[in-house]
Amino acid sequence: QAQDKTTVSAMSRSTQSHVHAHKLEPILRDMGQAELRALMESENNLSLFFENNVELVQERRSLIDEVKEVNVNLARANISEAEKLALLEQEVAQVRARVHEKQEALKPQEKEIQALQQRDTIDGVRERLKAEIAELERATREIMDGEG
Repeated sequence: QAQDKTTVSAMSRSTQSHVHAHKLEPILRDMGQAELRALMESENNLSLFFENNVELVQERRSLIDEVKEVNVNLARANISEAEKLALLEQEVAQVRARVHEKQEALKPQEKEIQALQQRDTIDGVRERLKAEIAELERATREIMDGEG
C-alpha cells in the first residue's frame, strides 16, 4: 500500500488541476504505462485518482467531511447539554429534599399555630360571652334597682 500511495501521489502531482469527468481522457492519455497499470490493479488507487481529479467526487468528499464535522460538534454539544441537565436534575432533587426536610421541621409549629388559632377563637368567644353576660347583669341590676 505504501507503494500504491507513492504512485498515486506521483499521479496527483502530474495531474494537479481538478477537472470534470469528461476531461479525464487527456489526463489518462498523459499518464505513463506504470501509472495506468497502478490504477487498474488497485481499487484504492483508482478511487484516489477520481477523488483527486473529478470535482464532483471532491465536492461529495467535502460535503461528507462537513456533515461529519457538524455531527461531531452537535454530538459534543448534546453531551455537554446532557451533562448540564443531569447536574440540574441533581440540584432539583437536592432542593426538593431540603424543602421536604423544612416542611417536616415546620409541621410541629404548624400544629401549634392551629391549636393557638382554635384557642384564640374559643377565648374570643368566651370574652364576648363574658362581656354579654356582664352587660346583661348590669341591665338586670338597673331594672331591679329601678323596681326596688
